[in-house]
Amino acid sequence: MDIIQRKLEIQRLVGADHIPKAIKRLMDFSTDFSKGRADLQTIINISTGLNELDEQHAKGGIEKSAFEEKRTALAKRILELADKIEALRVDGVTS
Repeated sequence: MDIIQRKLEIQRLVGADHIPKAIKRLMDFSTDFSKGRADLQTIINISTGLNELDEQHAKGGIEKSAFEEKRTALAKRILELADKIEALRVDGVTS
């Protein structure tokens, strides 16, 4: 699968609210198309943020609107990183 198809898969997963699976695909995407350790660290931070958010939600420690807002922000970070990796790869540059 080429870079564009793989990025579209990530976008579809985010759009379907399958954030944990999108994170896994983003990790694979980054491993295959980016040489930047910063990208991997960003993905780890997103994953950690999602785990903490889900834990707060499960314990009832966060209001629904705040939960949804933070989850949307994490989804946005996934999409932004996928865009960045694709742009650098398409331009022939690796981070």
